[in-house]
Amino acid sequence: MFRYIMNVLITTDRLINTLLGGHPNKTISQRMGLWYIIGGWRAVVAFPMCWVLDRLHSDHCINCLENDDYERKRTHVRYRRSKRK
Repeated sequence: MFRYIMNVLITTDRLINTLLGGHPNKTISQRMGLWYIIGGWRAVVAFPMCWVLDRLHSDHCINCLENDDYERKRTHVRYRRSKRK
């Protein structure tokens, strides 16, 4: 039953992220973690949510990105490019 509830919560999370214009396979936590790393105005938006989630699960937003190898590589390349400017 626990696994079923977790699957429903993750599916709902992905649905909300998709409705807000995000990638259908990503959760809101992954999106906020990405915004938090990239910085700028997006980090200001992501900070409150990541702060709350970090209280429940240490480094939740960042860990969500680390679990997604493709996203981590893409973020690292984008982050390095933004540092050059």
